[in-house]
Amino acid sequence: MQNEIEEKRRAAEAKAHQDQQMNTILAVYLKDMTELMLSRNFTLTDNLMATVVRAKTLTTFGQLDGKRKDHLVRFLFEARMIGAGRPSVDLKGADLSNMDLTNYKLNGVSFVKCNLFKTIFRGTSLQDVDFSNAQLNSSSFDNSYLTNVTFYGANLTDASFVRGQLPKVNFSGAILTDADLTGIRALNLGAIDIKGNHTIFNGAYLTLAYFTDCTLINASFIKTQLWMADMSYAILDRANFTDADLSDTNFDGSKLSGSIFDRSSTADASFYGTNLEATQWLDTNVRGADSSQANLSSASITSDQLRRAGKTFNITLPDGSLSSDTNLLRNGDSEGVNGECETSPWHVNSMVAQKYNLVLPEPEIYGKCHFTKQSDTTQATMSQRVPVPIGYGEWILTDVAFIRITGRCVSSFTSYVFIVILTNFIE
Repeated sequence: MQNEIEEKRRAAEAKAHQDQQMNTILAVYLKDMTELMLSRNFTLTDNLMATVVRAKTLTTFGQLDGKRKDHLVRFLFEARMIGAGRPSVDLKGADLSNMDLTNYKLNGVSFVKCNLFKTIFRGTSLQDVDFSNAQLNSSSFDNSYLTNVTFYGANLTDASFVRGQLPKVNFSGAILTDADLTGIRALNLGAIDIKGNHTIFNGAYLTLAYFTDCTLINASFIKTQLWMADMSYAILDRANFTDADLSDTNFDGSKLSGSIFDRSSTADASFYGTNLEATQWLDTNVRGADSSQANLSSASITSDQLRRAGKTFNITLPDGSLSSDTNLLRNGDSEGVNGECETSPWHVNSMVAQKYNLVLPEPEIYGKCHFTKQSDTTQATMSQRVPVPIGYGEWILTDVAFIRITGRCVSSFTSYVFIVILTNFIE
């Protein structure tokens, strides 16, 4: 018992001695800087003077604890030695860890390559602040307001931005493993090429966010608003988009295997060429979505949902088979047998098939024959009645079938209008 009391006494004395040392270091720095700033020839535009000030400042930061570091940062900002619109002390590489700048306001400060481990910016207003390549592990920006702030290449592992306001913030190239961005509101969020695991965006509002080429494994976007976001060519395996609004979001070329889209809205979203293996689609709104060339093998999406999708061209279905890709037209051009031109099997009205009579290089024309209207008519039609195989009938009956037509006008004096009519013949 006596030993414990003695140990606590010695620890208290050591802490008091350390506090006194740090107080002295800070007081000396503030005194020296005040005298220097009050001198007639003080200017940070002088390279020698700027070098001396930077060396003294970084050395002082390295000898202080978090409480005294944030006091020093406030002094530098308020003394106009860092910040926008003036020559600043270069803080690059400074140890600014464990500071608490809660509810403070900083404008135009550069923290490039600074160590800001466990620094608190809770409720802080940051404008035109640069955190590029900074160490921000376990830092907190909860309820903060950030505008024109860049975190390019920063390490934000275990950082928190809960309910922050983030207009015009750039996270491109940053590491966001275990970062929590729950409930943030952001416009034009730059998140290109970010990397992370278990990153949380639950309940966030991310209008026009750019996640191109990002790698976010096991990310959570539950109840997130991702209006018109760009997530093309991203690696988002096992992401959770439950109850999210993904309207008009671009997932082209992305990897989303094992992801969950239950009860979300992917209306008019694009999944062209996307890997959607083993994804979940319980009660998901997919109306108008483009899943052409996508891989939906082992996905839980239903046939009814696929019928409501906008485009399902050449997709890999949940059972591993390919969707139908048969040309419904028996003969789409005017080429007959033995080089003859013919309209069959088209039903034509005031239309003829004839050889090209123009002198054009061979690559300029597709085949030797073409359709054209008769010269003595102002209106011509052509139609073809085709059988609809299994796999196409459902698409036509639910109004999601699409037909692609390529036309070529060889006369500069004539305009052609292509009209496609899907007619339901009943016999």
